[in-house]
Amino acid sequence: MRSKDICKGRYTIYEDGRIYSHKTGIFIAIGMNMKGYPHVQLSTGSRRTTFLLHTLLYKCFVGEVPEGYEVDHIDAIRSNYNISNLQLLTRKENRIKSYRQGRNVKGSKNANSKLNDDIIRFIRETHSYGVHPKKLAKFAGVSYSHMLDIVYYKCWKHVI
Repeated sequence: MRSKDICKGRYTIYEDGRIYSHKTGIFIAIGMNMKGYPHVQLSTGSRRTTFLLHTLLYKCFVGEVPEGYEVDHIDAIRSNYNISNLQLLTRKENRIKSYRQGRNVKGSKNANSKLNDDIIRFIRETHSYGVHPKKLAKFAGVSYSHMLDIVYYKCWKHVI
């Protein structure tokens, strides 16, 4: 299995994603960020830096990531950071791929959405009768700026 020293020799990264700390003599714990990507925190001198594991592996064992490109998981499984499962795509190509795979959903289909299409219609109708967006924001449990985006069709554009 291939390995490479990183961060001025402080760590050794292995092809399978394990990272060994020469200072502590143990393997670094792999965390998961809020979007579901495995990441590690490494000391890069006087500070700790968080690295996405798939990007770090790509840079170490395949090559640099050119400006405007992203490291993509071919099978769309974020926890599969095997090098054979990684490819470079432009940001636009990556977004198109994620929409085609149903990973970027809009409106109430998004699991993090507080609102749904019916509430958006109610908000817009109520706003048309003169109710101030601040009151609507408090009612809906969203920020005032987000409410402005809703009533002026900057978001939830698909709801008419």
